[in-house]
Formats: sequence, structure tokens, C-alpha cells
Amino acid sequence: TASAAVEVESGEPLVKRIVNAASRSPQAACSAGALATIEGRWLTDGSTASDASGHSPELAGTRVWADGAAVPILSASATELSILCPDSVPGSEVQLVVRTSHGTAEPLQTVIRSATPGIFTLDGTGAGQGLVLLPGADSVATIRNPQVAGQPAMSGDQVVVYATGIDRLANVTVQIGEVQVTPASIGAVANRPGLYRIAVTVPSADWEAGDFPLSLSGDAPDGANWHSNVVKVALERNR
Repeated sequence: TASAAVEVESGEPLVKRIVNAASRSPQAACSAGALATIEGRWLTDGSTASDASGHSPELAGTRVWADGAAVPILSASATELSILCPDSVPGSEVQLVVRTSHGTAEPLQTVIRSATPGIFTLDGTGAGQGLVLLPGADSVATIRNPQVAGQPAMSGDQVVVYATGIDRLANVTVQIGEVQVTPASIGAVANRPGLYRIAVTVPSADWEAGDFPLSLSGDAPDGANWHSNVVKVALERNR
């Protein structure tokens, strides 16, 4: 025989924290129209669902309110809710409430920032290999490996970086290694609220094959300069 500990709970939703959906930063979790993630337990009625349109006030039996107003839920699982941050005044404190058929969680507080730039990563941790796609948008700018379809980028390639929390930034620049680059274009992804694609041309340099740090920064309307998380992009010399 053997013994095992069994944790018994009521099934009422429990919230731990809210973080930036891309960078996973709790300090820069929410700005108007950005994507954020609520972490916890029992956050749905047991199912997992997604709504890319971002217009759903209820998903998998779950609703989220920000100061009494319904917040769109883009994806929902028992441990994470991806939401679209409310269009609140920067600097204001917002109270978020999660409710399922099993009950209502304790209110969760967050401060709305003027911007919350975050670059998405392949593993969702906010660090490591960035969601940086090569021309054609079907492969990743990564070190060659059997787990991921992709290869390193080279000088002159135009790669696409996926991010959130940047729609109100001006003077956006992307840092690749020691080189600062002005994006070729920045645009919202159709039918994916809160998600932006940044097209960047890899600068000419004699890149040693390997991973390089990539980040972005920009100026918010209040004059603050915001920096994203740092991710990895693979580069190599032109053949």
C-alpha cells in the first residue's frame, strides 16, 4: 500500500496575479488594448476555449470584469485567462474580478500603464527564443533543431516580430545585438486584438552564427520611454 495527499477545494476560482501576456511582467501587465494573462486555479468550469476575435464577454463559463465593466476573454484554461486590457486612464488602478459558475474570485488589482511593450516567445515564458518569423511567416529565426521549423536569419532578411502593448508608442526601435534598427512597418494583426507585427530588416553585419538578444523600445504619450523584454533571435553570415 501507499499513501498520497489529496488537495480538496471548493472549485471556486482562485487568482494569483496578472502579467503581461508576452513578457510575463507583473509590473507592466496592462495598458489600454494590450494583452494580459490572469494566472490562478479553477479559472474555468473545466474546459479550455479560445476566441481570436476578442469579442467574447464569456468563455468556457468564465467572465471577467474590470471596475464593473466586462472584459473580453481571448483564451481560457483552468490556470490562465488571456484578456484584453480595458481602455482606462494610464496611472489608474483597476480592480479585476473573475467569476465562474462555481463562484467569484477575490478581486485582483493592477495599475494601467501608458504602454506595456512585450515580445512573445515560443515557450510563453517571456524569455528565450522570440516569436520572430522569417520571410513567408512559416518558420522561426532560430538555431537549427529538429523540434522547431526554422533557421537563422541573415543580413538583409526582413523578419517579423510579434508583440503587444505597443499601439500607443512613438519612435519605436528594435535592438538586435548591439545594433539599433528602425522597423520597416508596424501593424495590428487582423482579427487578433492586441497583437502587433513589427517588420524589421536584419542590418548588415558579419554576424557570427548563434543567438543574439532582441528587444524593442519606444516613447509613450506621457513622455515615458518603455522597453520590452529581451528575447533571442538566431543569426548567421550570408552565404
